[in-house]
Amino acid sequence: MKVLHINCADYGSTGAIIDSIAEYSNFEHVLCAPYITKQHEKLKTYGVCVPHELGVYKRIAYVLGYQYGFAPVSTLKIKRIIEKENPNVIHIHSANCNVVNIYSLLRFLKQNKIPFIITNHAEFFYTGSCSHAFNCEKWKSGCGNCPQLRFAANTWRDTTANAWKKMKKAFTGAKQCYVVSVSPWQKKRALESPIFSGVQQRCIMNGIDASIFYEKRFLKEDDWRTVLFVTADFSTTDKYSKGGFYLLELARLLKNEKIRFEVVGRTASKKVEEDNVRIIGSVHDKNELADFYCKADVALTLSQRETYGMTVAEALLCGTPVVGFKNGGSESIALSDHTQFVEFGDVKKLADIIRNKWIDYKDIHSNQIALEAEYMYSDKAMATAYENLYLEVIK
Repeated sequence: MKVLHINCADYGSTGAIIDSIAEYSNFEHVLCAPYITKQHEKLKTYGVCVPHELGVYKRIAYVLGYQYGFAPVSTLKIKRIIEKENPNVIHIHSANCNVVNIYSLLRFLKQNKIPFIITNHAEFFYTGSCSHAFNCEKWKSGCGNCPQLRFAANTWRDTTANAWKKMKKAFTGAKQCYVVSVSPWQKKRALESPIFSGVQQRCIMNGIDASIFYEKRFLKEDDWRTVLFVTADFSTTDKYSKGGFYLLELARLLKNEKIRFEVVGRTASKKVEEDNVRIIGSVHDKNELADFYCKADVALTLSQRETYGMTVAEALLCGTPVVGFKNGGSESIALSDHTQFVEFGDVKKLADIIRNKWIDYKDIHSNQIALEAEYMYSDKAMATAYENLYLEVIK
């Protein structure tokens, strides 16, 4: 059995998921990504782009209005690799960075009767355009007149109606296709999409290497409590969906408490006005990131929308409770006894529950949180579920 994976990178959360699948599987695994940045022990890898190729595709796709319908050279390379490797199954992960022409690739797979699996790490496969549709539900009947064009559809002119039709056509007649959602919340939405009509669907939650995110013991440097915010990007504008703006509001509401806020993630600025906010910046080493989770008393999730909520699972694996805004995926995969979510934007209520309930919770419950999380978010369990699905697809 040979599985060929297609992804927008060989690193990050989706890259780690592919590594875990290969690690715990008895099958042969091949990866196509734009660039290969590191050594992969269990993966045969192919880089399909030359330097700056993705940037060129992104600009052209923006002008054309089809962010999933360009990438001609890399798409041709992927097809040639498929022909060369002759895999039993194609597994498409995050292909939302102009690495491949989705419509052309799916047409190729259907014509050659190659079984394939799509994992919904975002929403664009079932919305036709948007990585995150937020509160818009036009994708349930066919898009057009997009209310969030530049942010969600990532284009300058409204081609969302045609893009929706093109994506639906791409999945029509795909008899050997399975779609995987990474959370119960996301599967419910995917089942409501006409794009996936007739397509078989599953839910397999993302797995995490629990050997890295484990509970540690640290002596506190002082008597301050720590609230940790881990994010892909930290921005202080209220228009940005990851919630940095609300982190600063929260810090202001709790400025008279002995609580510090630590921010881990890519940011344009290392300085903020609030004295109780410490900007760490990007942390690429997983063991170092685990240290931050383990030292924190509470972890935050402030995104407007998440399909899964990786930072929630990582924090819980470290024995750290999580609070934040309801964003879809996070609350559907969380351990309900050790987390609490409020309506998006309700910073006052978030401050109240941190102060009155959660800031001391870890002192007693840390070991229990970590044990329950290890059972829930095992990367080995995820890999086994995918291995069983690969076998089912080729029957």
